[in-house]
Amino acid sequence: MLRNGPLRWSTLACLALFLSAGNCLKKDSDDTPSGGGPTRTLSVTVTGCEDSSRMVTGTGISCPDDCSEGLANGTAVTLTADPDAPACVFQGWSGDCTGSGTTCNLNMDADRNVTAAFDYFGIEA
Repeated sequence: MLRNGPLRWSTLACLALFLSAGNCLKKDSDDTPSGGGPTRTLSVTVTGCEDSSRMVTGTGISCPDDCSEGLANGTAVTLTADPDAPACVFQGWSGDCTGSGTTCNLNMDADRNVTAAFDYFGIEA
């Protein structure tokens, strides 16, 4: 027999939600399935050179083919720019990353947009 106490009823309610929805912690659509907080979107754009001669990689990113990723709030991400061709050089980052080093470190505490600029050697952007 089930007691009429709050612990027993909340446990039963959670079990019913789990069986119907698959997760007691699941909330709104912008929450992760584990209930760990909102998902943040990392969007990367690459410019310059040709698609096959430049690449940006990082957690879930392999751009120019896969340039967007949903990540858990607070995830640390390192993006790496690779010209991948002798005549193509990395020019720098813009948006939520800045500078001309080939790596960019981000904390996904918000949606992030990053552009990686490449150009052919000897041609200024």
